[in-house]
Amino acid sequence: MDKNRRKAIPKKLHYLQQAVDDRKVTPVMLIVCEGSATEPTYFQAVTKHLRLAAVTVRGAKGSAPMTAVHDAVEAKLNREQIADQSASIAPYDHVWCVFDVDQHPKMKDALAFAEKHQINVALSNPCFEFWLLLHFGRFATTGQSRNQIHRELKRHIPEYCKGGNYSHLLLPGLSSAVGHSADIWKAQWRITNPTAYSALANSPSTLVHKIIECLQPK
Repeated sequence: MDKNRRKAIPKKLHYLQQAVDDRKVTPVMLIVCEGSATEPTYFQAVTKHLRLAAVTVRGAKGSAPMTAVHDAVEAKLNREQIADQSASIAPYDHVWCVFDVDQHPKMKDALAFAEKHQINVALSNPCFEFWLLLHFGRFATTGQSRNQIHRELKRHIPEYCKGGNYSHLLLPGLSSAVGHSADIWKAQWRITNPTAYSALANSPSTLVHKIIECLQPK
């Protein structure tokens, strides 16, 4: 009897270890948004919808892309220092910055600085509203202006304005938006692995779908 029990214990431990190995792990992430209203409100709704407690969303201290990247780098380094001294706090697995093209004169400098410090950038060209629009369909007319995209979005959300919470209208189309964005890159722009520099050169486009993919537990 004792001999049989001794044989059963390693088998049970193996099963438990396999369960741990197979579990889905939610990434620890920080999302820093250039905008102080629309983008944070959207991502906070997404993380709540997906029940992701390990994701922090916040607006940058200023409206320029370089400011957002600097904020992200500072937060990343601070988190690493805290994690070094703590047994319960981990460094961020991913840090993302979210901003638009929007004629910023130092956009390429911001992208280079982000790359240097391993900060991911979800750039939208010409604006974040293009990503919101993709929740309702595959809209990809070349060269659409910011105003055109806003007008098209208001066909689906007539009351749309900056900073509003429209998660009840957007979240049902979240998976569709990811598919539409990825499909535009492949079918229209012939790019299979787009970067922020790709988004800078191709309008309309967005990389926000990469954040949503990154949020999915692995």
